[in-house]
Amino acid sequence: MELSELLYKINSGKGKKAVVILGSGFHSQAFKCEKNVLTDWETLLKKIYPKACITHNYTLDFESIVIAKTKGQESRAKYSSLIEKELLRDVANEILSVEIDRVKPLYPLEIFNSKYVSDVISLNFDTVPERLLSGESKLKCHYAPLTSKSKLTEDERNTLLYHEVKGIKFWHPHGTVEKPGSILLGMRRYGQRIRIAERLRKHYKRKSKDGVLEIDGCNWYDLLITRPIIICGASLSPSEWDVWTALVNRRRNYARNYKREQPIYIMTDNPGIYEARNPDNVNYFIPILSKQESFAAQWNKITKLLSK
Repeated sequence: MELSELLYKINSGKGKKAVVILGSGFHSQAFKCEKNVLTDWETLLKKIYPKACITHNYTLDFESIVIAKTKGQESRAKYSSLIEKELLRDVANEILSVEIDRVKPLYPLEIFNSKYVSDVISLNFDTVPERLLSGESKLKCHYAPLTSKSKLTEDERNTLLYHEVKGIKFWHPHGTVEKPGSILLGMRRYGQRIRIAERLRKHYKRKSKDGVLEIDGCNWYDLLITRPIIICGASLSPSEWDVWTALVNRRRNYARNYKREQPIYIMTDNPGIYEARNPDNVNYFIPILSKQESFAAQWNKITKLLSK
């Protein structure tokens, strides 16, 4: 199914609204690929620790920064966990310091159309879309319910945080500048996140029947399992363990009845790797454009489709 067909079904009331997975390409489009802490991991890590040795395995690079800062203390008074918290506050401050006024008109905000999109799962730490759409500098935090016998930890509760703007819920499973302690950067915290993803899977299984789930009370994991997805400006690297865990579970759920699975569309500079006959295309993503085009052209296409 082409993306335009899905949107037609949604508009006619015959299809579920889509979920947008949003990556840093959203900022690259506005800044015309200019490197800054919103668009480039290396720039962000160098800002918080100029002496950082960047290998481009950013989860490990952040761990190296934590270790280097811990070793470099004169008093040896702080544990690495406290150093990490300080670094995450620095990350939040650096992101919040970016001046976006000059590029406001260049952000593709038209994709946030509640006629087609019910939720956005942002892999970014910033809340730029919510702020631009609402015009508010202070966002109200909401938390999805999670029935459980045991109490939620702060980290688990933060994964269920969302903001609601213009009829769309914006989820931040990797944390947000609103709560610096929630930001997910290092390898250790990514590893811990798998436990939370498994807890969300069990929660989903308890409240769903034959793969059917009502939208009320859904969290970002439920949405990834059950809804059409449009991946915008995100490459979904292997380090996105929690998101991949949800997508792999989704494939397993529908393995015996794959025709019931909702489609997943993706922006890509190499649409050939997502052809159905390619065995590496585990999740059978559908390129937004079938021919190789620039990301700018793809943003233009999706903006036109979603703004109708």
